[in-house]
Amino acid sequence: MIYSLRGIVSHIDNNIAIIECNNIGYICNVSNHTLNGLTLGSESYLYAHMIIRQDDINLYGFLSKEELNMFKLLINVSGVGPKCGISILSSLTPELLINAIQLEDYEVIKVCQGVGAKVSKRIILELKDKVNDLDQNKLGSSSETVNKNSLSLVALEAMEALESLGYIKSEIYKVVRKYDVDSNSIEDIVKGALKELR
Repeated sequence: MIYSLRGIVSHIDNNIAIIECNNIGYICNVSNHTLNGLTLGSESYLYAHMIIRQDDINLYGFLSKEELNMFKLLINVSGVGPKCGISILSSLTPELLINAIQLEDYEVIKVCQGVGAKVSKRIILELKDKVNDLDQNKLGSSSETVNKNSLSLVALEAMEALESLGYIKSEIYKVVRKYDVDSNSIEDIVKGALKELR
């Protein structure tokens, strides 16, 4: 099995990168996040995962070990193949995906190409306990990561107000994002959220 590749990036295409190592070009399937971190003609290091099937061999490359670990978890979910796993990681960083799973926010996951509500809920169901076992420090998976990337400043301030009242952060997030629109003030969001949280 191939654990990693270090070589020159000789070709970049749609979710494909070719890494030249000792005059051999390895085709790697990559996420958009990894693709954006590669520079044509420059040396790069990718963590690799090889999938061997009866009629096919595919290599998947990742700039970070965290993304590789998340990919391995995803492809073990029923109904999620490697192509779907790469699609999810192209839309969501490992940090955001872990937070969505922990908060049971299937809406965040189902927007990824090729992922519907059913698969999104299955990912949450099968991975909720497993993501807690990952190195949380490296993945930076606190609920703050999701909040800062998916909520407006007004909504974040509303969340802080609700937290000071003793409500649980994960429950607040689920409710507050429904009211996070440009026309709402902090007071509007807090009032609307309190109706659902009580």
